[in-house]
Amino acid sequence: CPVKINIPRMLLYLRKELTQGETYPEHKSVSMAESTAVKGWRASVSSSFMMRLSNLGGRLLQLPFVRGGRIDRLPSPLSGWTKHRKFPAIASKPFRTRWKNIGKK
Repeated sequence: CPVKINIPRMLLYLRKELTQGETYPEHKSVSMAESTAVKGWRASVSSSFMMRLSNLGGRLLQLPFVRGGRIDRLPSPLSGWTKHRKFPAIASKPFRTRWKNIGKK
């Protein structure tokens, strides 16, 4: 910018204002569900213990939906994600465990 305005910083600030909805609550772009999901994700990756616990929970929760190592269909409201794509199932053993076993061979 010729007048030394930090446009990227200004855009980040304005986006933050819109997403949090404090200045313009009628334009709040983050739903309660999205905000809750992000907080849950943040908690699940906050420590190695929480990450292991989340991995175990995910492996157990996916069991009814896994067919041949893939997740073909999810129930509503997640069904839109699997309408046109398949997801790989969460591995039965975490990557670190598999990596240690590979190193021993």
